[in-house]
Amino acid sequence: MRVFVLYDFDKSSPEAQHAFLKTLEEHPSNVTLILTCANQSMILPTIVSRCTVVSLDSELETPDSYKSVSRALEAYLTSHDIATIGTKVFDVKTYRDPSEFFLSVMLFFQSRLSTDPTSTYILKEALRLNSLVQNNNVSPQQAVDGLLFFIRDKASHRSLHTRRV
Repeated sequence: MRVFVLYDFDKSSPEAQHAFLKTLEEHPSNVTLILTCANQSMILPTIVSRCTVVSLDSELETPDSYKSVSRALEAYLTSHDIATIGTKVFDVKTYRDPSEFFLSVMLFFQSRLSTDPTSTYILKEALRLNSLVQNNNVSPQQAVDGLLFFIRDKASHRSLHTRRV
């Protein structure tokens, strides 16, 4: 029996994952393939559906920055002053890893899903930008700034909509 372990499979490109799909479907019975990943959502659904998923984390760990990012986002959403973008919390250099900031933002908006319909769009954009930072060498600070402007845009659409109703 042979065992092949592919580490950080979630960081492989979609093209590489599509090419791997044929191998996955037609590998010999004496071969076991193990794919490791930190973010299962970055793996093609067709691959995930053909695998047995074993989660080693019982719960998603809340980053240390969550409380400060939550307070800053709350202030950003209620303030009409665009200068709040310049606060230290929104400076990615203060984090060990840019994805720590994105995770904090996603947790913040996840908690608002039932009360704020724009949260879905913001979560999707945060996931997209985090993926670009991780896989496409996009500047983390530009991604964060873009996300903050996206959030501001969605918040202004929501407030316009609630005023008209």
